[in-house]
Amino acid sequence: MRVLLLTPYISIPGDKRFTRKITDFGLNVFELAKNIVTKGGEVSLLMNQFTPGGMVDGVEIIGCSTQAAARHSNEQLTQGILQMIMNSQMKKHRIFNVYLSLLCKGYIEKSIHHLRPDVIHVHSLSLTGFALLAAALSSGLPTVISIHSLTDYVDSSSFEARFEQGAIETLNELGFTVSVDSDGMHSYILRKSRIMHPDKLLVIPPGIHYVPMGNPSLKTALRNIHRLPQNRFIIADIGSPHAVKQRSALLEGFLQLDADLQRNAHLLIPAEGWERARLSTLIRLNRAQENISLYSPTGHSHLTDIYSLADLAVYYGDNFDSGIPIIRSWGVGLPVLASADQETVTSLYHPQCMELLFDTTPQAFAEGLNRAVTRPWDNRAIHNHARAFSWDKVILQYQQLYGRANSVMLKPEELLARIFMKMPPAKNAAKIV
Repeated sequence: MRVLLLTPYISIPGDKRFTRKITDFGLNVFELAKNIVTKGGEVSLLMNQFTPGGMVDGVEIIGCSTQAAARHSNEQLTQGILQMIMNSQMKKHRIFNVYLSLLCKGYIEKSIHHLRPDVIHVHSLSLTGFALLAAALSSGLPTVISIHSLTDYVDSSSFEARFEQGAIETLNELGFTVSVDSDGMHSYILRKSRIMHPDKLLVIPPGIHYVPMGNPSLKTALRNIHRLPQNRFIIADIGSPHAVKQRSALLEGFLQLDADLQRNAHLLIPAEGWERARLSTLIRLNRAQENISLYSPTGHSHLTDIYSLADLAVYYGDNFDSGIPIIRSWGVGLPVLASADQETVTSLYHPQCMELLFDTTPQAFAEGLNRAVTRPWDNRAIHNHARAFSWDKVILQYQQLYGRANSVMLKPEELLARIFMKMPPAKNAAKIV
């Protein structure tokens, strides 16, 4: 089977051409491509940005130059979309990103026509990814779509969030199969969107490389490299770097632990920029430098080290994420303390692998940490549970997804009109009396 992956970008650590963004999304898309190849498939990968081409790990990356994009651009469509969003209160840099992605649409269409893949797999339904979706549907070839994160649903009245909701409803009405990364995202879409065919909305979890558990000497070596105490129970905060309130509550909860317990533990917190300065001050004021350290949340290899050197992970995500930090923790045999009120957490919950938080107050964190730190864990059982999320298992689900690909030919202008008709009104839209 020949598969064409259409994606805004990919992340390949160590390859300077594809390290502008190192994110779970970018890593996951490229890992999917590589695993299709290992299963005997042929994979081409095309982005709606100007990138070099070449073969990487058996994956054909189709490059796009500014000259090639200019030769095949549809200026009328580009200008039409830009006019529609100029008054949407989108930030200027986001509008510029939409403009750049639209410049590549014609080249993407030409590449699809030349390749004639068996299935097209689109990895974005955002406004900046519209060029990818439009090019796929205008080809009339079998197509599936994956959503790895939802666009700014915290403010569901934003133009981009409403566009994405309109796109989801349009594709579902047309019979396209869409996969999402978590049960939380799946439940949210069913609640908030008008879904005519719920059987067309699937959950495929992110994959991990399932490898043998690291030996104790690796943990010792990593603690030496990162200048962390060898004889402490190390707790790693793997929550979102932007979850300021939860992080402050975690820090305060740690400081409420029994003195002996706190003395024998060490808390690692991700932070950068102004948040790093704020937390550094808070740690210093509490004279907790010996028991709390900050680490950079960026850098794939650095994060891998954090998982491998820790004894417990603390996770507070949201209902729209994939839960990949939990799965990666399990992959090295690391237990997780996580928020019970998140659908992604409850859908992944396993009593041998997790301890739950029932609130995110400092007191709740203190109680949860106390339970998790004093509890005997079977790290080997946790590691074995992670086998269910290995790429060997996940790739089979994607192959089943490809078997459900749908073919509907739509011109970009018609697709755009359908999406705009489905978009919910903004909260501040004037009511017709």
